[in-house]
Amino acid sequence: MAQNTIGLHDEEGAVYSDSNPVPINEGYATFDTGAKTVTTAGTAEALVGSATVARLVSMTANSTNTGRIAFGDSAVTASTDGSSIGAGETIVLPVPGNALGSFYIDATVSGEGVKFTYFN
Repeated sequence: MAQNTIGLHDEEGAVYSDSNPVPINEGYATFDTGAKTVTTAGTAEALVGSATVARLVSMTANSTNTGRIAFGDSAVTASTDGSSIGAGETIVLPVPGNALGSFYIDATVSGEGVKFTYFN
């Protein structure tokens, strides 16, 4: 199965793929996990508190979700933004500025969300 790269590139500009995977186990001192549920569809919610430091995050939409989960900045909306994942899908993203609190999610269905692992 091919990885979902969504335009992610390594430091040399090569697209991450099965033969060039995201280095989730190299150079990271720590990792932690969490979960986030969107209370009200159409309202972006921060993935974590603003003080959380991370360099990489892996998000998986809950397998019980019936809608889609969009991810982005504080203005993200699941109904109009194209960057989203469905039930059971995973996305791995670098964290700009190492500030995981700058990642937001929104859901097309209230009460749905993601599980995530972040690396530092």
